[in-house]
Amino acid sequence: MFEGPEGSGKSTVMRQFVSELPRDTSIAALDGTGYKPRGFVSEILSRYGYTTDLQTTEELLQLLAMFAGQQTRSYQPPIVMIDNADRMFPSTLKTLGRMAAMTEGDKPALRIILFSRRRLNALSAEDGKLGAER
Repeated sequence: MFEGPEGSGKSTVMRQFVSELPRDTSIAALDGTGYKPRGFVSEILSRYGYTTDLQTTEELLQLLAMFAGQQTRSYQPPIVMIDNADRMFPSTLKTLGRMAAMTEGDKPALRIILFSRRRLNALSAEDGKLGAER
């Protein structure tokens, strides 16, 4: 996790990191502000090229786990980069925790990099309600 005050260069580091990755790296980079769990997972999948009519967060997480497992077995775990992680809904942070627990064999199935203005454990329920629901 990259942590620092607004304007300290976190987003610049994120963009530079992405530009240095091999072109065939599966990466989903997004602003975490205001996503509810279903929209969050759906948006990550869309960044990996998936369009789906799945209705529940659970179904979307299963699809993400299948994709991440396949990527991990054949090449390398996909990367999820989230800017403004401190502005995520608490329920979305819990979903992120489930994503972090995905494994393929004994390896993590996803690499997750967070960018935040402050520590996530310092968030209150009110802080997670910033931004419009997506």
